Amino acid sequence: MRRALVAGIVLSASIFLASCGSNSTATTLKEFVASFGSQQYVQVHLTVSTTGHGVEKAAPIEKQFSLDIHAENPSGGSLAQANGNASVELLLHLGNTTLADVRIVGKTLYFKIDLSGLSTIPGIHIPQGQLQAVNLVFGGRWFEIPQDVLAQLAPKPSRQQVAQSSAIEAQVIDALAKFIDSSHYTKSSSGFTESGSIQKLEEALGPTFAGIAHKAYKPTSVAGTYTVKLSTSGSTVTGVSVSVTAPFGDSGNATGTVTAKVSHDAVTVSAPTGATTITPQLIRELEASGSGG
Repeated sequence: MRRALVAGIVLSASIFLASCGSNSTATTLKEFVASFGSQQYVQVHLTVSTTGHGVEKAAPIEKQFSLDIHAENPSGGSLAQANGNASVELLLHLGNTTLADVRIVGKTLYFKIDLSGLSTIPGIHIPQGQLQAVNLVFGGRWFEIPQDVLAQLAPKPSRQQVAQSSAIEAQVIDALAKFIDSSHYTKSSSGFTESGSIQKLEEALGPTFAGIAHKAYKPTSVAGTYTVKLSTSGSTVTGVSVSVTAPFGDSGNATGTVTAKVSHDAVTVSAPTGATTITPQLIRELEASGSGG
């Protein structure tokens, strides 16, 4: 589903920008990605839904979850000018309850979790004792991980790794651009829509991914279709919806949909007060406690 969302956003970008009369779809794709950081603030609200055969039990559970992403350039310029210093917040919701709030402000990571709401969802079988143990340590409290400790837990990628990642991204964008150039879309006053065969998308992107993985490309039969919808208000993108319909189980089709709503409101991301600092010693104590449990 994550790959479908990424591909769908780029496909949507292609549709939107191709309609503006650009001579290079590949170039406009990069411009579209950059446009998300053209203002000081951006918010993205993500939801997932499933319908159809074999997903009747999971659908009500998935419907309750949502993810909000907030980003801000604390210096007041555009996010593109933040130079890696943007403040970012991720909020994982279960209905009206926030399960996790994670923020990066000034290269320090802050987090607060409360998993007690998971016990109210039928079908999620997490022992009550485990939830109580996690909430006893973390529940309702802010913690912070300083930059030096964060670097130990998640080492910063090297320049070579960053360059390789950028090269791979460029290859994928070029392949998607060529796919869009040979496809058709429909346009309305509120946006653009494209539907197609997953088989054709796989055939278009397969050789590129095979080249990245240094493996021979072997075409396979892939059933199903995709639909990508890009919502706009004037020249502003307000949302992206990606749906994939494919056989699920022995008979019948299921459809999974990821929806992203985009806005640029003045939502600030600030460091919480009274956070407990996580030190290497505290990490070792928590690891020892976890292994002992």
